[in-house]
Amino acid sequence: MKTVLANEKGDDKAMKRDELNVLERAARTSEFWRRTMGIYVGYKVTQLRVRLIKARDRVSADSPRISKIWEQQHVKAGKEMYNLCVDLKGFYIKTGQFLGSRGEFVPVPLCMELAALQDKVPPMPAAQVRRILEKELRPRSIEDVFEDIDLEHPLGSASIAQVHKARLKGRGGGGDERRLAA
Repeated sequence: MKTVLANEKGDDKAMKRDELNVLERAARTSEFWRRTMGIYVGYKVTQLRVRLIKARDRVSADSPRISKIWEQQHVKAGKEMYNLCVDLKGFYIKTGQFLGSRGEFVPVPLCMELAALQDKVPPMPAAQVRRILEKELRPRSIEDVFEDIDLEHPLGSASIAQVHKARLKGRGGGGDERRLAA
């Protein structure tokens, strides 16, 4: 609907932006399914391998050898899922965080890999942070609001926020500067 309205008004930029959003969403969805299928196939191969070993060597499902094979698969899948979540960001990170905290129905080795999404999410680039701050502070600029802000070295980064060391400009001009995390 947005595209039709934008086109009726002759706003080609808005129309292209909406089309790009649709393309970006489609690309993210296909990337998700492509990589998820790789994880699924890894589990199916492991399942087949375990069946063959059990039949050939007459070992039980709870033998140390079989347990080690499954543990290795869970760790590998957890790393792949972590990278998938980090690459696709947003919703995927939140979903990975949820799964990483649910050891009662997600294998523990996989959980341990996904638990890193709680506090080890790569930070956004400084240029992207600058654009977001400039948009949020409009009509003021970053320089109007902050005496100093370190965009290059975030103090912390998570799924929906990133924290930077900053110092607000004083309001009264008499050394009324305040340090904060922005």
